[in-house]
Amino acid sequence: MTTPLHIHTLVSMPFAENTYVLWLEGRGDAVVVDPGLEPEMIFDFLNDHRLVPAAILNTHGHGDHIAGNGPLKQRWPEVPLVVGAREVPLLADPSANLSAPF
Repeated sequence: MTTPLHIHTLVSMPFAENTYVLWLEGRGDAVVVDPGLEPEMIFDFLNDHRLVPAAILNTHGHGDHIAGNGPLKQRWPEVPLVVGAREVPLLADPSANLSAPF
């Protein structure tokens, strides 16, 4: 018998960027994928479902997909941030990650 995987989508404005929260039924840990520009929405969802992040995963380094990294790491500093090796330079470069105009 397999444990159901839950996948919940949160949409961050103003770019309608999708953040995903994935967790296995019966567990209290979750993976947060691409935390966007509205980290409070992510905090609320995790709190409402009694979940704690086990990892933060960035599919790529564009600003709208990494904007919530800082607030999540501030709240849960021990949680690993996972990103592809080629995307690492974008995490700290606003020009490269396209967030400079904002």
